[in-house]
Amino acid sequence: MIWRAASLVVFLCVAFVVRAEDVPPPGDLPIDPSVTQDNYRSTLCGTGWAKAVGPMWPVIVRIKREKVHTAGLFDPNKGRFKLDYLIPLALGGAAADPRNLALAPWAEVKEKEVIEACLSVAVCTGRVTLREAQQAIWKDWRAASALCRIF
Repeated sequence: MIWRAASLVVFLCVAFVVRAEDVPPPGDLPIDPSVTQDNYRSTLCGTGWAKAVGPMWPVIVRIKREKVHTAGLFDPNKGRFKLDYLIPLALGGAAADPRNLALAPWAEVKEKEVIEACLSVAVCTGRVTLREAQQAIWKDWRAASALCRIF
């Protein structure tokens, strides 16, 4: 039991630290190039976009396995975390780019999903630009919730 707690602490310290080499330069966010400010209403705001562009299950499994290994987690611990999109598909995030995926505790994922949904509505109603939402959620998803307060 102690080794599990220790590996969780190590993971939390390692996995959520964004290293400078992991952050793409401005203009090089892990986004889907087929989604733009000009066409977001016909892509992102349509029904079923995320399901249509989501990667195949084996791709997700491979990326999660790599992230678990990099974080130094034991394989049984991997179920405690979800592979989460840093820029969600609903905001034009790249579906299979490993830079756009990170391990996150389930409770955090649930909290983030509320903000993602709010930002998606803000973009689809034209209250926030697509790029503004993408940059905000990439930089700090909790702070990005401030864009939801403009309603």
